[in-house]
Order: sequence, then structure tokens, then C-alpha cells
Amino acid sequence: MKRICKHVLPILFCFAFLLSGICTVSASAYSSATIVVGEGKTSIGPKDVSNYKNASKIVVADGVTEILNDTFSHFDMKAVTLPNSLISIGNSAFNSCKNLTEITIPKSVFQIGNYAFQRCEKLTSVTIPESVTSIGRSAFHLCDKLTTVYFNATHCNKGDEHWFGTQNNVKSLVIGLSVKVIPEGAFGYCSNLETLVIPSNVTTI
Repeated sequence: MKRICKHVLPILFCFAFLLSGICTVSASAYSSATIVVGEGKTSIGPKDVSNYKNASKIVVADGVTEILNDTFSHFDMKAVTLPNSLISIGNSAFNSCKNLTEITIPKSVFQIGNYAFQRCEKLTSVTIPESVTSIGRSAFHLCDKLTTVYFNATHCNKGDEHWFGTQNNVKSLVIGLSVKVIPEGAFGYCSNLETLVIPSNVTTI
């Protein structure tokens, strides 16, 4: 019995060492890999993505309709792909994603929550699609490099003077060709605005 243990124990030790090495490699690989989250789900929250905080690129699976509050808050990702099935982006869903440089909000999205993209410090431009009917308070607050906004929402008739916070760097604002109403206070405090494009179809500001 002692002879068996003498030979088996080193083998088990080596096997355990190899497994720990594999786990370490897999965890660190998230920093450069593209991770797909939410497969088979209609909504995702912080618990569904907690293992991927350091992922560089994240793809939200097709079929997801709702990203819950705080889901990707403080993640390190540089890019995220959202599905055309998405309807709602919750409060602080992408809050403090300080490395996020690009995001496309699908034309299926109706609601963007409070502080949804607050402190996305590297985000340079954003397009609000036609489908959006509600944008929450300070949704893009403290996005220091956000200089260009394309506002295409045709049914967003209620504004909030703090969409972009009280201090922001928005310099260019382009209103979409289908927009007829610009909500009250929608672009309040855009004190650095240099270029404003309003098409002739806009009837109410």
C-alpha cells in the first residue's frame, strides 16, 4: 500500500498543478477574448456576467431584450455588441466602463436608463436611434470625450436637462431627418456646443 501511495501521490500532485495552470490561463484569457453572454436568456443582470469583468470585448447574445441595472458597471471592456432584440438598457448598466470606446445602440431600444453610460470616459460619439422614447437622468454624464451626438429619436418627447450632466464636452449635435420634436431641456448645459444641425422637418423645440 505504501508503494502505491509513493507512486500515485506525485502523479496526483502534478495533475492538480496542471489543472491550476489551465484555470489561470483561462481566467487571464478573458482580458483579450471576445465573450458572448446571455445565450438562452431574455434578460441579463450582474450575476450573469460577473466572471467577465476583465473581458476586452463582450457580445450580448441575440434574444436578450433587457440589460438590467448595473449589469456591466465598472467593467474593463473596450467594445460591446448589443443585439437587435434589445428593448431596455437599465440604470447604470454601463456606468464607469472607462475603457469603452465604441457602442451601437440598436434600433430596437426604447429605454435608456438613468446613468446608463455615466463615466464612459473614452466614448467619443453616440447615436440615439429612432426607437428610443425615454432617456434617463444623467445617462451620459461625465463622458469627457463624448463630443458628437446623433439624435434620431422620433418619439422621445420628454427630455431631462441632465442627459449629459451639468458639465460636458458635446461640441457637435446632429438632429435626424425624421425628428419632429426636440424635448424640453434635452440638451441643457451643453455649453461647449459648436455645431448644431437641425433639419427642416423639426416643428417643435
